[in-house]
Amino acid sequence: MTRHNIGFMVVDHLAEKLETGLKEISKLEGDIGKSGDVVLLKPTTFMNLSGQSVQKVCHYYKIALEDILVICDDAALEFGALRMREKGTSGGHNGLADIIDVAGYDFARLRIGIGGSGQLDLADYVLANFSNSEQEALPKIIDEATKVCETWLQKGFQKAATAAATKD
Repeated sequence: MTRHNIGFMVVDHLAEKLETGLKEISKLEGDIGKSGDVVLLKPTTFMNLSGQSVQKVCHYYKIALEDILVICDDAALEFGALRMREKGTSGGHNGLADIIDVAGYDFARLRIGIGGSGQLDLADYVLANFSNSEQEALPKIIDEATKVCETWLQKGFQKAATAAATKD
């Protein structure tokens, strides 16, 4: 229930909706779920080494980088805000930075706001559990983020970006 794991929470919810389980595949350094041509990944590496797992999964399943959507927390966004980017920099997120270092910039990302800008110790903040009020709001945020992921899968980046920007 830490803020840094909100992306994993969305992947778990998406796995439920796709009616697939996630199982650890150690050679790919991640928990993997597959439904049709959709592959879900939760790296089991340290967050700062996520690129290793992403690269292995892309190679194993022959997935082009531009066909990936990375879901992650963003302390610069207000809690619950969703923002899609087609590609770009890490924005200070170490997991994204490692994926970029290992694989490149050309992947979409869904950033989920966890608040925290202005925190003196950002590492402690992102690794802390959600507050009680945040925990109450999480199901709706996770559901909204999952719907954006489904839109990305079914209708592409532009429609998903619009859905993220216009969420309730």
